[in-house]
Amino acid sequence: MNFIKSHKIAFILLIVSVGGLIVYGSFDNTPEEVEEDVLPTVEIRSVRDLSLGDSGLDVIGQVKSSAEANLKTQAQGEIVNVYYKIGDQVSTGSIIAEIENSTQRASVLQAKAGVKSAKAQLSIAKSGSTSNLSNFLVSFRNAYSVADDAVRNKVDQLFDSDDSLTSGVNWKHDEFSLRVSVNQERRLLNDIFEDWLVLVNNPTDDTDYLFNESKKNLERVRVFLYNVSLLTLGELNGTTSISQDVAYNYKTNVSLGRNSVGGVLTSLIGSYTALTSEGSGDSQSVLIAEASLDQAQAGLLLAEASLEKTLIRTPISGEINAIYVEKGDFVSFLQDAAVVANNDALEIEAYISENDRSRVLVDSPVLVSSMYKGTVTAVSPALDPVTKKVKVTVGLLEEVNLTNGESVNVSFENREDREIDTIIIPLSAIKIGSSNTVAFSVKDSFLVAHPVSVGTILGNSIIIEDGLSLDMDIVLDARGLSAGEKVEIK
Repeated sequence: MNFIKSHKIAFILLIVSVGGLIVYGSFDNTPEEVEEDVLPTVEIRSVRDLSLGDSGLDVIGQVKSSAEANLKTQAQGEIVNVYYKIGDQVSTGSIIAEIENSTQRASVLQAKAGVKSAKAQLSIAKSGSTSNLSNFLVSFRNAYSVADDAVRNKVDQLFDSDDSLTSGVNWKHDEFSLRVSVNQERRLLNDIFEDWLVLVNNPTDDTDYLFNESKKNLERVRVFLYNVSLLTLGELNGTTSISQDVAYNYKTNVSLGRNSVGGVLTSLIGSYTALTSEGSGDSQSVLIAEASLDQAQAGLLLAEASLEKTLIRTPISGEINAIYVEKGDFVSFLQDAAVVANNDALEIEAYISENDRSRVLVDSPVLVSSMYKGTVTAVSPALDPVTKKVKVTVGLLEEVNLTNGESVNVSFENREDREIDTIIIPLSAIKIGSSNTVAFSVKDSFLVAHPVSVGTILGNSIIIEDGLSLDMDIVLDARGLSAGEKVEIK
């Protein structure tokens, strides 16, 4: 009993002690500290400044020559000479390399001879020279030579040893009858040329006969060449063992042959007319001679154009940056041959996104590789079909230590005066709710919500399609804020 009683006393004393502390506390007059409300601090910026961006635009560009030529072959054949090496300086028109062209050179010489002959005929027609017979005999012999060359040198490449059109070409099936006719005519021409050669080596005094025989043979050869040209005018597209380059050469040779025969026929007629006319200086003879000269000059131009295609020639002055051909190589049509550039006239070529196009204007300042000053010289009005970006060309304003083809950093500086057609703000400046998306402005220290329509997200920014104007000031960080909340502006 005494043990239980002592515990009760102890418990009562504990209660009294606690109660005393409570009473003492209730009578403590020490004032408590009252915490004041802390206002959220916000930072505001104008929509215009945000859309301009705080910094310039940095992209990777490539150093290019403002004058650069990528040379390609214009004919097929073996490279017989390479006249320069990488690093050499060349002037406009220099021949970098040459494709085998003995046939083309012979055609040029022959065409030049034809021009000289035609000029002589014109001179005779105008002066009334008495050497008309001699000139006619020259034209008569020349007629055989040109016709023989056109058939046996230029066109016979299309025929096998039995004078049949080569089986290596997929001739169109609907031209079968024409092919048969061409094959037959080619065999008959052998006999015609044999008889013609006998007449050339031993001409008679009957100039009428010589003229009529030569004219008849030339016209027959012309028809033959015309029919061959019909077969080679586009029917070589589907070849089996003959490439398009070889087909192109066939067509060129047939065309050269037709022009040569046409020219020599005109010359023959002109010389015969001068011989048989009562007044060799009459206007008709002059007109015929002038037409003959025009024909001969056209043939020369065609021959020279064919020769020119075998010469790999630079259209600009500069330094050879690359050569892709070597002597002995066999090249095809439109194969890369060389690159010539003016390495002292450099510019930068860069590409920017469509959304950044409004940030770059012509004449905008540019910094290249963080050290060289430049300016925007051109901005493409459309997207590049390959890169799907906008091409920008940058001109350099000072001497630079850069290499053609080098990749460099290009910094486009901001321009405060540029027109802004797209509002772009940080993602943090909008608050996305369940029913709407808003940005906040501050009025009289209270937040005002502005519902906005948003567009494409650009990294840490977003395009605002509607709801904001450029002259508005908005809160940079809308996270955790609510409309009507009182804030303090930083």
